[in-house]
Amino acid sequence: MVKLEINDKQYKIPESFEELSLEQYCKVFYKLDTSESDDEIEAFKKGKENEAIILSRLLGERDDFCLDLPLNVYALLNEKVKFLYDVGYLLKNSKAGIVIDGKRYSIPPFDEMSLRQYIDADVVMKEKENDMQYIELLSILLTAKDKEGKWESYTGDYQDMMGKLRKLKCSEALPIVYHFFKKGESLKRISQVSMKAVETQQPQLIQSS
Repeated sequence: MVKLEINDKQYKIPESFEELSLEQYCKVFYKLDTSESDDEIEAFKKGKENEAIILSRLLGERDDFCLDLPLNVYALLNEKVKFLYDVGYLLKNSKAGIVIDGKRYSIPPFDEMSLRQYIDADVVMKEKENDMQYIELLSILLTAKDKEGKWESYTGDYQDMMGKLRKLKCSEALPIVYHFFKKGESLKRISQVSMKAVETQQPQLIQSS
C-alpha cells in the first residue's frame, strides 16, 4: 500500500492486485461511461475522465475529486495504480478454478448448468443498479464438484459465497474471471453484459494513459 497525504488527509492506495479486493475492483469500475466516439479528442477526454474517476474511488472520494489535484500529484497516483490496466498479466495468470476455504470451485459448461442457475444468473445480469453485480453473478456461477466428479446441485442460496468473494484478493479472483470470460471459453451469452467493464473500459484507459 502507498501511504500519502492530500490536503492534510491521509490515504492508502493499493499498488497491486494482491492489495485490492474484488469488491473494491467492482466499485472503481462501476458504471463508467464506456460509450464510443469517433472524435479522437473526445475519446481521449473521456478516457482521462474515467481514469480520474477510478483514482478518486480508490481514495474513497467523490468521482471528480482527482480532477482538481495538481498534475504532479495526479501523475504519481496514476503511476501507482497502473497495475489495474495490466490485462496481459491477468491473461498470463488465468486459471480454470479457484480455491475458497479449502474447496475448489469452477464454472460449469453452459449445457451442464441447471435451469435454476441459468435463470438466477440471467436475472442478475440484467440488473442496472447493482455495483456488486459482477460478484453476485460469480457467486451464482461458481460450482464445486462432488467426490464422483459431478457438479454439485445449485440451491439458489449464494449469499454466503458473495460475502467470501467480496473480500477475496483480486490476485486470486481475477485469474478465473479472465479464464472463462475474457478468453470466451464458456458462458458467452451471460458474460456479454457482466464483462463489459473489462472488455471496453480497460482497453480505452490503457490507450489514453
